[in-house]
Amino acid sequence: MDHPNGTLTWMPLPSDYNPEGVRTPPAVEETTEVPVPAKASTYIPRMNLKKGVSGHAAAEVGRAIFQTINSLKSTKMQKKLMEILDDPATGIKVSTKRSKVFKDPKTGENNILGVYSRPYKSPYKNQPFLGDEIFIREDSGMIATHHEIGHQLTIKGGMTRDNLNIGLARREGRFVYTPDPDDIAFRFENAETRHIVAVNKTVAAEVLGIDEAVAFYEEVGAAWKRVNDDLNNLPLKIRESKKRISVTISRYAESNPAEYMAEGFRAAILEPKNLMKADPMLYKVMTKYFIKKTPAKDVTRDVITDGFTTSMTERAAGR
Repeated sequence: MDHPNGTLTWMPLPSDYNPEGVRTPPAVEETTEVPVPAKASTYIPRMNLKKGVSGHAAAEVGRAIFQTINSLKSTKMQKKLMEILDDPATGIKVSTKRSKVFKDPKTGENNILGVYSRPYKSPYKNQPFLGDEIFIREDSGMIATHHEIGHQLTIKGGMTRDNLNIGLARREGRFVYTPDPDDIAFRFENAETRHIVAVNKTVAAEVLGIDEAVAFYEEVGAAWKRVNDDLNNLPLKIRESKKRISVTISRYAESNPAEYMAEGFRAAILEPKNLMKADPMLYKVMTKYFIKKTPAKDVTRDVITDGFTTSMTERAAGR
């Protein structure tokens, strides 16, 4: 201030410098909050509840999700499934029995318990366009959820189907597989349809690795061939009988390889002893690659406290 020509002298100041009589708030250090990674043992499932769905229905589905995640063999699988289910686009939707999602595309009756949908436009007028997501009917949480999650882990991203008559397939609006030079394709076949898995595009390849995923599809393919051989060896009258005992874990599992894998996944969690007895090959492949030999118990028993159900229902309703 007393310099002859009035110029200022610049000098560095300490960070805590405060001119006399001036009050300034203390500097707050910015910290980046690191999210705590979710653990399977404490995971509270998130769901999208459609209008009219009760908290009880949410609890049923949540219990099934929790049991499935805690039955998976590796932490990597558990984290991937939690990531899928926490994404609003691919997470589980719980809908009322009246939802058109559960209409049988051929009969129009609401008799479907759960749906895993890959993005496609259905050829049936009474079936809506669906994305890559799961729908569970409100009264079927502990019946359908394990099965539909089995679809997500075994066919998500890589499953197509291709009728052996390609021209007929196109006319009926069925999936037509267009080979990609980079695909590692595996084909399941039965009398009517060829189902093709682009192995390298599946969630299975992501959580198992390409080599392990290829081995999984080869082994489950051998098990599927055994089912088809056993069916073809039955006399036609017995094969078409409604009272016939299944040659695997369920009659539904005989439908096609996608359902065969999903039913094996479900049974390995809910009824491993029955699966081992009904289809030893399917039991072996599911417990080798995906499911623990001692799967998690239902949370209504002694896995966690009763407070879980309340928190889970609140989280589902708040989504």
